[in-house]
Parts: sequence; structure tokens; C-alpha cells
Amino acid sequence: GGPWTLVVASLGLHGCCYAFVFGLGQVFVDQCSRSDVRASAQALHQVVTFGLGSLIGVALAGVVYDSFQQPTASVSPTVDFTQFYLWPMVLAGVCVAVFAALFKTPTLRAARRPSVPDLPM
Repeated sequence: GGPWTLVVASLGLHGCCYAFVFGLGQVFVDQCSRSDVRASAQALHQVVTFGLGSLIGVALAGVVYDSFQQPTASVSPTVDFTQFYLWPMVLAGVCVAVFAALFKTPTLRAARRPSVPDLPM
């Protein structure tokens, strides 16, 4: 529920974030890995992001959700969703700051690749 404009905007933002994390992650792995291990590097990236990352995320989401439940007089408890989403947002912000401060661009394989002559037309 909620204002439909906010729901639509959040879906668009989620799509952009998804594309950047997963799509650009694959491009980055492709550019930084040698040709003989490229497929293995991309498979490892897939396992870590789609497999292990999703598994940990789902497990932690349940624990975090349970920790923000507030007992009420009714049968089902309510959840403080402001706090529920605030802490993951703060953690994501800290991760972005640490990443921006510590990430160093590796030498890309394109710089090591021998030049390929142009084909005649």
C-alpha cells in the first residue's frame, strides 16, 4: 500500500539499482579477468550475488523483521517499517562510503590485450 506514485518511483529505482549491481558487476568481472578464467569468474560472481547473497539476505530479512515487531492488543503484531528500512539504508550508505574510499580500479585486461588490426572492407 501507500501512495501509488511512491510505489511506481520505488519500482523504477529498484530496476536501476538491479541493473547497476548485477549488470555492471558482470561487465566489471569480464573486463578484469583473463580469458582462460573468465567463465569461472563470472560463474563465481553469479553464485555470490544470486545464490549466497540472496540466501543471506532472505535469512537476515526474517530476523530483522521479527526484531521490529511491536506487540498489540490484536492477534497480529505491527511492524515499525520506518526503523525496519532505516537500518538497511544506513548500512548501505556505510558500504557505499567504504567502497568509494577503498576501491582501486585494477588494470583492465583491455590494456593488456594485443592490438587487433582492422579488417579491410
